[in-house]
Amino acid sequence: MRLYCFLSKGKIKKTPTFILSVWQKSCILHMENKNTRERKSHVSNCMKMLKRYWWILIQIVMLSACSDNNDVVRLIDQAESVMEQHPDSAYQLLSKADSTIAHQSRKTRMRHLMLKAEAENKLYLPLPSDTLFQQVVDYYDEHGTPNQQLKAYYLLGCIYRDRGETPMTLLCYNDAVEKADTLSNDCDFNTLYKVYGQMADIYEAQVM
Repeated sequence: MRLYCFLSKGKIKKTPTFILSVWQKSCILHMENKNTRERKSHVSNCMKMLKRYWWILIQIVMLSACSDNNDVVRLIDQAESVMEQHPDSAYQLLSKADSTIAHQSRKTRMRHLMLKAEAENKLYLPLPSDTLFQQVVDYYDEHGTPNQQLKAYYLLGCIYRDRGETPMTLLCYNDAVEKADTLSNDCDFNTLYKVYGQMADIYEAQVM
């Protein structure tokens, strides 16, 4: 099949080579555009997959960082079990976890801090600062049981007691009493008795 085009002078000229050249260039340009779109689409998909893999990797790292060391948890469990009868042993056990406690979950860190403050209080050792221990109170206010809240406020009161800040001491002791669930079968009456006893000492000292 032959291709023709009309010239301005009315003559007809055969131009199959010219038409074929234009057609070839059009096809090449079309394919290049198509390949460009495909490449862009492929790159976009790869970036999406890469972001997804990075997110999964970050989640795995975060979970690993927040997981507790079983040895540390065992030390804390042992310390809690001997706290009443042997606070010195409890203190030594808790001190062994000091070097690694920062890498544990918030739950474990707060538990360690409260138990160590309890041991220090029993042994007449210096207690942590009120700013540091306020973190424990805030944590157990949100996540703790009534017994944990009772003990946290009691120990915060002991910190203010040792600093000679009587109004703050009484305020914390009153908060501790309010947190106690005396209708519960597992109410920590032992700590509650200590709160009332120390409040009585303060009032007696003020009268004298």
